[in-house]
Amino acid sequence: MKYIMLHGLGQSSESWSNTVKVFNDDFEVLCPNLSDWLSGKHHVMIHCIGHWKHTVNSLKN
Repeated sequence: MKYIMLHGLGQSSESWSNTVKVFNDDFEVLCPNLSDWLSGKHHVMIHCIGHWKHTVNSLKN
């Protein structure tokens, strides 16, 4: 199963490091750094949207 973990203001993707360690290998966890979105690094957002679309489509089936 795939999960996208979003951090809050003043945090970074590293904020999820201890939480991600709890998941076993059956889970794919993506922790994007949201400040990259704001600074114009769109490839991060496109990557996340691609994962999100795939996940939504798999739930429809």
